[in-house]
Amino acid sequence: MGCCQAWMGRGNICRQNLSFKDEIKNPDFWKAARSEYLWTMLYVITGSSTRAFNTYSQPTTPVSDGSKTSQSQSDGVISELTIALTFGVALASGIQCTGHLSGGHLNPAVTLSLLFCRKVTVLRCTVYIIAQFLGGVCGAGILLGLLPPDKPLISLKAISTLPQAFGAEFIATLFLVYNYFANMDTRRTDMGSRSLYIGLAEMVSHLFAGPYTGGGLNPACCFGTALVTNTWKDHWVYWVGPILGGIIAGLTYIYSQVSTGDNTTITKKGAFKRSLKRHRPIDGLVPLAQSEHTDHSRSQVSLHTEISDQVETPIDQHVTIETTQQPET
Repeated sequence: MGCCQAWMGRGNICRQNLSFKDEIKNPDFWKAARSEYLWTMLYVITGSSTRAFNTYSQPTTPVSDGSKTSQSQSDGVISELTIALTFGVALASGIQCTGHLSGGHLNPAVTLSLLFCRKVTVLRCTVYIIAQFLGGVCGAGILLGLLPPDKPLISLKAISTLPQAFGAEFIATLFLVYNYFANMDTRRTDMGSRSLYIGLAEMVSHLFAGPYTGGGLNPACCFGTALVTNTWKDHWVYWVGPILGGIIAGLTYIYSQVSTGDNTTITKKGAFKRSLKRHRPIDGLVPLAQSEHTDHSRSQVSLHTEISDQVETPIDQHVTIETTQQPET
């Protein structure tokens, strides 16, 4: 089962045709939740560490002999590009390792966008988000033990105001989640590493939002770092911006890509709501069990047709011969 299949609720691990009781008793469901917890924790440790060292290693202005002398201390300073690259590679690795298990959400903004698009159940969304937040807290706690104390792991930059910070988080997460939806669309015929493409989108989003907010994009990651450092100033920006951006990205992709059976774009009134009910926007949104059953049924029909053709052809020829070779009168 591919990453895109599990990501949108397909396959034996992410079956949406299970009842609440059956899903909660399914061991694969809890394996998926554990993978979300583990890799969110690793994502926070690897990504936030570079951001923390960038905070600690800012250039200083030393004082000697009572007079200030400017000195650019570039040794050990980690650039925004390095931070973005670390987060991008960490996310790509996480999706590659968990895509076939849980779908590789690793972000409440992604999970909530799928819930609003009716592609994951409420139970799965709730358990995934709890696992992601637990992973974020544990990862931040481990990272805090490796770093100097009394230093925030993420905070708004001095150059940005609250509206600017909110806008940066909103746009960056919208860009990221839209790339999630686009790369996990199973109608795509081009083959490639979807996890790598999403990692590159994460990198671009961090490069964009980094100068404003430090690059949150993930409420679980930001909550964990804020909790262990007890830093809550302007914390709402890292929740409202990414969550709204993710939800709007998912709905926008579905609306812009929704098609009928003949692949024509639906523009009629109420088509968007009907498309959500029918799960028609993306072929990959159909549960794998249903998809496999459909493919199996189609293969049976195709096989039956071929057998029928092989059986009926001699009969047709025989009838033709009988009609053409009539006895002479």
